Amino acid sequence: MAAGDLPAVGDFDGDRRADPGVFQRLTGFWYIWLSGSGYDRVGPLACGVNINDSPITADYDGDGKADPAVFNGANGAWYIWLSGSDYARIGPLTAFRVATADIPAPAQFDADRLADPAMYQAASGNWYVWLSSANYVRVGPIPCGTTGEHLAVPADYDGDGLADPAAYVPSTGMWRIWLSGNDYNLIELSLQ
Repeated sequence: MAAGDLPAVGDFDGDRRADPGVFQRLTGFWYIWLSGSGYDRVGPLACGVNINDSPITADYDGDGKADPAVFNGANGAWYIWLSGSDYARIGPLTAFRVATADIPAPAQFDADRLADPAMYQAASGNWYVWLSSANYVRVGPIPCGTTGEHLAVPADYDGDGLADPAAYVPSTGMWRIWLSGNDYNLIELSLQ
């Protein structure tokens, strides 16, 4: 692997275990080590557009496998290679962006087994989600965040099948999680 490679983790083989992966920005290639095959390497897979891409791996088609996907920071477009359609590419999808500095944070927010495109605005702390179960209608702004230096880390923290908006503040070690199973009430954890 090379300098500038980015981690791209997901269940690419559908065995319900995360598979380590790497996305090479310089080449647009993916390399994946499949847990269901003794961590045999797959790749290079040409699932990238250009140097401005960042991986946004998730299961966008609901087949139980993570789909290689990238967000292009220069043009704000999403590109997704659907595993359930023989890795056919969809995109550029440009409807899933509100402002230039938005951070992509896809997750399963509506429990229909399809990942929902979502964006987190670091400047305002707002989330925007395009729900797959509602024909990708945008929901937001949702004030679940803090402003300043932080990372979007949505996941199902309470086990109710819905992703919870969450942010990690590296400078303080603070985790801020809005639990969907608790009416999106905020909990804060300091894990330093």
